[in-house]
Amino acid sequence: MPRRNNRRKPRQIPRGNGGGATRAPRVTMMKRFQYVEQVKLTNATSLYAYMAEYKYPELSRCKGALNQFTAYELWRLCRMKVSIQLAGGTEDSASQALMNDVANTTIWTASDFGANEYVSGEQLMQYQNAKRNTLSLNRWTPIVDTSCHVNCSLKTVEGESNTSRFILPRSTWINTQEGSDSKFYSGYQLFIQNFANQSVSVNHTPTYQLQTELWVEFKQPGFQSLPTTFSARFYDNNLRLMLNEGDTTFTELTPKSIMESRQGTIITYEYAGVDYPFTPEQIIDILATNTADSRFGGRRAQYDGTVPYRTRVVQTPPFTLIGTTFDVPSIPRSYSIVAAGETTVDAKWGSNNIDVVNMSDIAPRIADGTYTNWSGPDVIGW
Repeated sequence: MPRRNNRRKPRQIPRGNGGGATRAPRVTMMKRFQYVEQVKLTNATSLYAYMAEYKYPELSRCKGALNQFTAYELWRLCRMKVSIQLAGGTEDSASQALMNDVANTTIWTASDFGANEYVSGEQLMQYQNAKRNTLSLNRWTPIVDTSCHVNCSLKTVEGESNTSRFILPRSTWINTQEGSDSKFYSGYQLFIQNFANQSVSVNHTPTYQLQTELWVEFKQPGFQSLPTTFSARFYDNNLRLMLNEGDTTFTELTPKSIMESRQGTIITYEYAGVDYPFTPEQIIDILATNTADSRFGGRRAQYDGTVPYRTRVVQTPPFTLIGTTFDVPSIPRSYSIVAAGETTVDAKWGSNNIDVVNMSDIAPRIADGTYTNWSGPDVIGW
């Protein structure tokens, strides 16, 4: 008796355009994105310390996720998975007994398509799909594995302003031009109890790490995305800085402009009306050291984007600097270099001369943003 061949027939990929009627788009790609965040207990009763929150999927927090939205026209969030682990204390880790926190922490979760309640607290235990978990010292504990649905408002009567809330099917596709904001998707209820910290101040309560995995499907590869638009969105990532001496929290800056220069891609951030341009070398230094340059006193910094493009090193003879103009950010005046020697240059604003600058200092001052709007030749390499 001949043996039956149970192997599946391989999927046929359409070849060429051919003729006949066009069919619905079928080419898709599944991507997994993930991010890690920290949460703390924020309240207490006479029995336990706790936190209660509705957690949305946040695609915008996934590094590099925005790049995929330029390459496709449609997307949808298919699945959300979350794991939890105990972290060290942000204020005083020595004051926490990790074993005690592991033994006394209970995590309640419930997938919630409706997103009707923002804080459930103990009522979450009565959800039919509520799950209870404890922590582990040496592994992540899975606490959520659910599909997500779009929550939206639609007009129920034509011509009137009244609307009603609807939960759309999982098969709903979203236009990628809306960006990577996914907070209109449903998430889950999170309720954490710790029965050993009800009398501990908030600064000393345990800290937990949440790892969120988002499975996103893309459809219809994009054709009309312009390279300039792609470049701008490719580097459209945030920079977090401790701007002032004594800061304990980061200030998040968003890109104001992205332009190409002789040094490569320059990303300019704005804060309180002041522009802060960053060269590729400065971004790379932040990624390597988690510290900013001299403009911010070498304080802590974080960058969550892609490394900008760099150009090769080019040397320029000193005499070509004559007539070059630049602006000093702290002084809204344009200066012109009026003399250049083998080792020094001199610049003036009107009849006011500034200090003579060593030739070797020109490139670093451009790189760290002391000189901006540089209109002269490339001086990298001095």
